[in-house]
Amino acid sequence: MENWKKSIVSAVAPEFLSPFPPEAGVPSTVALKVLAEAPVHKIVCHAVLDGKSRYIPMRRCRDGVFDRWEAIVEASHEHVWRFSFQILADDGWFFATRKGVQAFHPLEVDMHVVDTSLRLDDWVPSTTFYQIFPDRFRKGDPSVGVRPNEYTFDGHSVGVLPFDRIPLAYDEGHCLDFYNGDLQGIVDAIPHLKELGIGAVYLNPIFQARTNHRYDCIDFFHVDEHLGGDAALAHLCEALHTEGIALMLDISINHSGIGHPWYEQALSDPESDEGAFYYAKPDGSFAFWEDVNTLPQLNYGNRKLRETMYLGEDSVIQKFLKPPFSIDAWRFDVGVDTGRYGADQMSHGIWREVRQSVKAANPNAYIIGEAWEDASAYVQGDQWDSAMNYFGCGRLLRRWYGQQDTYLMTNWGHSDESGRPLTGKELSDAISQHLYSIPDQLVPRQFNLIDSHDTMRLHNHRSLFDWDLYRGIVMMLYVMPGVPSIYYGDEVGLAGTIESNEGARYPMQWDSEAWDPRFFDLYKRLGELRKQEPSLAYGNWRTEYADEQTVVFSRTSYGSGLLMVLNRATEEKELQLDLGHLGLRKATDWERGELIPMRSDTIVLELEAKESKLLLYTSTC
Repeated sequence: MENWKKSIVSAVAPEFLSPFPPEAGVPSTVALKVLAEAPVHKIVCHAVLDGKSRYIPMRRCRDGVFDRWEAIVEASHEHVWRFSFQILADDGWFFATRKGVQAFHPLEVDMHVVDTSLRLDDWVPSTTFYQIFPDRFRKGDPSVGVRPNEYTFDGHSVGVLPFDRIPLAYDEGHCLDFYNGDLQGIVDAIPHLKELGIGAVYLNPIFQARTNHRYDCIDFFHVDEHLGGDAALAHLCEALHTEGIALMLDISINHSGIGHPWYEQALSDPESDEGAFYYAKPDGSFAFWEDVNTLPQLNYGNRKLRETMYLGEDSVIQKFLKPPFSIDAWRFDVGVDTGRYGADQMSHGIWREVRQSVKAANPNAYIIGEAWEDASAYVQGDQWDSAMNYFGCGRLLRRWYGQQDTYLMTNWGHSDESGRPLTGKELSDAISQHLYSIPDQLVPRQFNLIDSHDTMRLHNHRSLFDWDLYRGIVMMLYVMPGVPSIYYGDEVGLAGTIESNEGARYPMQWDSEAWDPRFFDLYKRLGELRKQEPSLAYGNWRTEYADEQTVVFSRTSYGSGLLMVLNRATEEKELQLDLGHLGLRKATDWERGELIPMRSDTIVLELEAKESKLLLYTSTC
C-alpha cells in the first residue's frame, strides 16, 4: 500500500494518551494508529524523559480497519516530556512526529510534547464563543444607561443614539455616542445565543469608564452602573451558567483611563503611592500607552499595583473569578504591550504571575491575550492559553478570501484593498506554522476568529464580498483546531462600513425580517455541528490535498471525522481524493445529506465554481 504512512496518527489527545489530561508522577499509555494492512513489523515509542531517551517497544492491538499500537511510558520527574515513534516497515525505518513521517531522526522540538504541570480548562475545545460589544448589543433595563450630556470627557459631551441610527464617525462622536445596550439585554438574548449553539460569551470591557468601548477604565473593581452595575453582572453570570454558557470578561491591565482616581491622585501628588503606579517622564508628566493621551500606562515595577490588580486574593482579577460572579475566562487587552516601557521589559514575567493568580482562583479558567502577530512566546503553557488568533487564523482566512493583509494595508485593516489570495498549499503551510509553534495541549484552545471590534466585518467589504467564498471561510473557522469566535451580528449579516473601527460597531439588528437568512442558517447549522461532531474538539488535523485554488483538511477522532474542502476555483472542478489512508468507508455531504460517490479508496467531488464543502465520514461500514 503506497500511502500507508499517511495513515499514521497519534496526538496528545484522549484517544492516544492516558490518563488525559496527563498527570505528574503517573505513567502514561501512549498510542498510535496505522492501517492494519500497512507493511509495519515493529514500532518503538521514543520518549525523552528527564533529559534522556527511552526506547519502548510498542504492543500491537488489532482494531478493525486500523491497528492500535501502545506503550507504557514511565513517569517523568520533569513536568515536560516528549515522544515520537520509530517504525520498521518492509522498506526500512521511518520516524513519526507531530509534523508527519520522515526517513531520518527528528529534532526533539518536532516531537509531541506533554506538560503535566498545565492546569487547563475542560470546556473550551468543544465550545463556540460569541463576542459582544455591550453598548451596541441590546437594551434590556430602561432604568440604566448614559443620559444625553450627562458628562463631558476629553472636551466632548456624551450623546445617546437610538438603535436604528448608525454610529458617529470618531471625529464627530469621539467614542461618546452611546446606544445604552446593557447586561440585562444580554440575559434577554440568551435564547438567541442558544439557537446559534453558543457555549461561551466574550464581553468587551464592562468596568466603569467614560467611553463607549470602556478601555479607559476609571474603576477596575466595579461594573459600570450604566450597564447595570455589579448586581447586573452577577445576574448575567447566573443566567448564563444556568444555560451552560460560560463568560469571558475583557480587561486592559496595561493602562487606566485619565479619569481614574489613581491617575488624578498621581497628577496632584506625584510622590504618592498612586504616582508610582504610572511611568513618570523626565519632564514630570506621565507616559501614555502608544501616546494616546487618555490612556496612561501602568507601571508593574510597583509591587502594590501588582497586588491590587492580580496577585492579591482581593485583587481585580481574582475578585471576578469568585462568587457571586464566578466568570470562566479573562481576555487581556494589548497583552504584548503590558509591562513594556523603555528599559522595563517585564511582560512575560507579569503574565506568568497573572496565570498563577488566575489558576489559584479557578483552575478551570481560560486565559487569552490580545496579539496581532506571532505570539507563540506567550503561548507555551506558562502565560496564555491562546492569543486572539489573528495571526494563525483571521489574517490567513482573509488573505485566502482575497483581502490584503492588515499589516500590508495603507490604513491598517480599514481599506478596500485586495491582494493576491493565498494558494491552498500556502494556507496549509501558514496554519501549520502556527500550530507547530505551540504545545500540543494548547492547540485545541486556540481562539480563532475572522471579525472583531477591531477589524472591519469582512462581509461589509462590498467590493470584495462573495457569498460563496465567505461561506467557505466561515465553515473553515468552525473546523480549524481551536475554538471559533463569532462577532455579534455576523450571524445576521449586520450592516457596517470598512473605513474605521466605528464601522464595525453598528448596533445589533433585532428585526429578523432585516436579517440575511443565508448568514443565520449557516452559523446556526455550524453551531449545531460543533456540538455534535467530537472530532472538532480534539480530533487530529491534517492537510489531505492542496493546489492553487483548493485545499482539503481532515479532522479525525475514533475512526470518524470530517473533511473540509475549501475551494476558490472560478470554474466547475472535479476533485478526486485518494483517502485510503483514512480507512474511509462512507462520506456524506454535511449540508445536503447525500452520499459522496467513491471509487475504491477515492472519493469523487463535483464542485461548482467557488463551492466549498464539508463532508462527514466514517472508517466503519
